Amino acid sequence: MEEVNVMAGAIFAVVGLIISSVFFAIDGVPWADYQLNSGTKVEAVVENVVFDLSSSINKVHPWEVTYNFETPDGQKINGVGRTFKEVIAQMAHQSGKIAIEYLPNSPKISRIVGEKRAFFGLYGLLPNFVLIVGIVVLITGIKKK
Repeated sequence: MEEVNVMAGAIFAVVGLIISSVFFAIDGVPWADYQLNSGTKVEAVVENVVFDLSSSINKVHPWEVTYNFETPDGQKINGVGRTFKEVIAQMAHQSGKIAIEYLPNSPKISRIVGEKRAFFGLYGLLPNFVLIVGIVVLITGIKKK
C-alpha cells in the first residue's frame, strides 16, 4: 500500500509541477495585478494596435496594444497590453497614447490602466495545490516504508 501512496504522490507532484510551470510561463506571477493596483501610472506611446484572433475568452477576441514608455531614471521599456474594450483600442490607435501602470521596481511588468494583466489571475495558483497534495502524499508514503 505504501508503494501506491509513493507512486500516487510522485504522479500528483510531477503533474502539479508541470501544470504550475505552464501557468507561470503563460501568465507570469498571478499576484502582479494586485501589485499593479498601486503601481506608477504614466502615458505610454502606442506602437501598434492589433485585433488578436489567436486567443479569446468566451469567444471574444482581445485587442493587443504594443507600447513603450520611459521610467523616471531614463529606462525605455516596451510593453504589451490586452483589452476587450474596442473603445480603448480605438482611442489608443487614434491618439497614439495610452495610460498604463507599471511596477517601479520591475518596470517590465505593466498593463493598460483599468485592465487585467493576468489571464488566469489567482486561479493560476490552483495547480500548486495538486503539487502540494502530491508532495504530502509522497512524503507520507516514504515515511511509512
